[in-house]
Amino acid sequence: MYKAANSIEDIAKNRNLSLNTIQNHLANFVEVGTIKASELMDINKIDPIISFAKTQTIPSLKAIKEELGEEFSYFEIHVALAFYKRKEKENSTNQK
Repeated sequence: MYKAANSIEDIAKNRNLSLNTIQNHLANFVEVGTIKASELMDINKIDPIISFAKTQTIPSLKAIKEELGEEFSYFEIHVALAFYKRKEKENSTNQK
């Protein structure tokens, strides 16, 4: 439905699911490579999110949000971390 240009809010309403559930699904699609992170967020926000996440032993959405502030949504943080996980998997596969 997302690829059909439906908004995240419309998808949630049509599927009778919460907005958070749809956002989680979209972030998972980024991680597996079905959707590009740039389709869901401003790509200029990815580097600051990943840079801070790398300083954390276990990246926490809340800790990243507190550090980066209101300019970054929890959804953007989730998508950026999914993007990072995807890139890490690609790098480890390419090194084998």
